[in-house]
Amino acid sequence: TDYEKDRIGNNEYTIAFSIMGIFIALLLLNVVLGTLGTFWLQIRKRTEDIGIMRSFGAKRRHIFAMLWKEAALLTFIAAVTGQTIWLHFAMNVGLADGFRKSVSGQEEDWVNTFWLRFLIVCAVQYVLLLIIVTLGMVVPTFRAMYKRPVEALHHE
Repeated sequence: TDYEKDRIGNNEYTIAFSIMGIFIALLLLNVVLGTLGTFWLQIRKRTEDIGIMRSFGAKRRHIFAMLWKEAALLTFIAAVTGQTIWLHFAMNVGLADGFRKSVSGQEEDWVNTFWLRFLIVCAVQYVLLLIIVTLGMVVPTFRAMYKRPVEALHHE
């Protein structure tokens, strides 16, 4: 019957979404762990520099602010690069079909509101990346900042 065909179709649709959700979750986990590990290693390698700054009287909050601004700048450059590639793809591949449908009289919401959605997604993406980067640098930065300068210099 039609009901059984429709129910089977919905199950296949649900399975496809479940597989896609698992794939996206694994991809996000990979991005988070890679970013955390990168910044963790970067800060750990700079423990000696932090010790030198502390020995010359730098305050912990100034050291953290300096390292965070550096991480935010690197995150901004990476986000803008990725978003530029994404925009190029959307304009040349993703929206080409949508613009044709739009011209033919079949209006598509995502085509008409592309720029608004693009800017919102870019902002959310940058904030999420900044949160991930901040989490990746907080623990090693505080561990390095609270070492005595002599211990930090001996670290390398």
